[in-house]
Amino acid sequence: MSDHHGFAGLARWLIAHRFETIPADALAAGKQCVLDGLACLRAGLDTVQLRAMLRALALNSVAAEGAIPLGRGLHGGLLDAAHAYAQAANVLDFDDCYREEAPSHPGATIIGPALACAHRSSKSGRDLLHAIVVAYEASLRIGTMLCPSEAAPSKDIGYATWQTFGAFIAAGMLLELDETQWRHGFGLTAQQAPMPTIVRANPQGGYTWLKNGYGNAASIGVLSACLAKEGYAGDQHFFSDEFGFWKTYGSDRIRPACLDTLPGDDWLIRRIEFKPWACCRWAHPALEGVLQMKLRFPLEQIDAIDLYSFREFVDTLDSPFPANLIDAQFNARFLIASAFVADDLNDALREPDFASPAIRALFAKIHVHHEPAFDRQHRADMSIPTRVVLRLADGSRHETLLAEPLGSHRREPMSPDATRAKFAAALRPVIGAVPTERALATILELEAHSARDLMQALFPSV
Repeated sequence: MSDHHGFAGLARWLIAHRFETIPADALAAGKQCVLDGLACLRAGLDTVQLRAMLRALALNSVAAEGAIPLGRGLHGGLLDAAHAYAQAANVLDFDDCYREEAPSHPGATIIGPALACAHRSSKSGRDLLHAIVVAYEASLRIGTMLCPSEAAPSKDIGYATWQTFGAFIAAGMLLELDETQWRHGFGLTAQQAPMPTIVRANPQGGYTWLKNGYGNAASIGVLSACLAKEGYAGDQHFFSDEFGFWKTYGSDRIRPACLDTLPGDDWLIRRIEFKPWACCRWAHPALEGVLQMKLRFPLEQIDAIDLYSFREFVDTLDSPFPANLIDAQFNARFLIASAFVADDLNDALREPDFASPAIRALFAKIHVHHEPAFDRQHRADMSIPTRVVLRLADGSRHETLLAEPLGSHRREPMSPDATRAKFAAALRPVIGAVPTERALATILELEAHSARDLMQALFPSV
């Protein structure tokens, strides 16, 4: 691995980095990521999709007894726990977002795997938080380095293919890899990285329950760190100009200089965004507009709702009536109907009511349209321009136009108080009110606790 590709320098930075050098605001952003990520993870473990995955993983290590808790009385080995935690963090589509040149949900492949590794290695909460913050910074720069240009021929780039490095870096920090082990570990991770795919509707409708495939990406990253720690040799040509990982990924370029931007004053974790609603981020401007109008116009007055957005929005989010949790997250008409009908949208999205006559009736009145002008705006700045037009029985029209979702850094980031409220709302139905407050307090004072303390707080029956 030649030094000009930046990975030798990255390995040295990872070894030399110290917790004390993280600025206070970046550390606060890291704790907000942990709160948000663990809320998604712990709630996600309680879904139909994750119960099915744990039954499959039981063929390997999941059992009533073991090293790492998985909820519902189950435990697993390190790799299965990393797999399940990453998949759980993403299953509700409630997890964090990064929208610059490494568009992704970075926390899914960092926070859960880091917690599993820290628990197994009896690390401190401070060690855990350090590994998480550093993994965000380094992996997002790897994603940026690989980001294809607009002219790239392949659109199947996906996220999990490079996000596997987030799990590897978090695990590598907790395993305290040396420089040689870091170098080989990067190669091992690249060799085993999952195939690049992007979530799309299936030809007959519906979506894959694997979604972004974060479970496999996380277990690969953790395995690579464990192999490197054992002295396992990995490929050292993985980012060569000639036949490197970037070509396998589907990019048309590699920009090693991106690794030279490791934090001075620019901590990328400060620009992580958090979702207020558990569904595809592209639907959020529409949902906000609908919730605003819901306060003014009763459901029975609605004659029709027209939704206008960019081409990818229409292709991805305009589907027949859904039949399961995953399909509901990517169905604009179902989401809008649920927002109008439900008292609490997130409660409705956790357990969608597919039999509701009111939701079905309103779903039939909603129409999704392509607005060509919004294509240019979306491509230019990754905004989500969306117009919602409400037509009432009296013939009047009312509309909203929004381009930035709630929680966007271009608008107003989600506050720490709002993230704490999200954490509490997600965990109370799963572990109860008192344990939820205990888990929240543990995260807020994570430096004063161990990783095992945090695990015990999240899984109080263990």
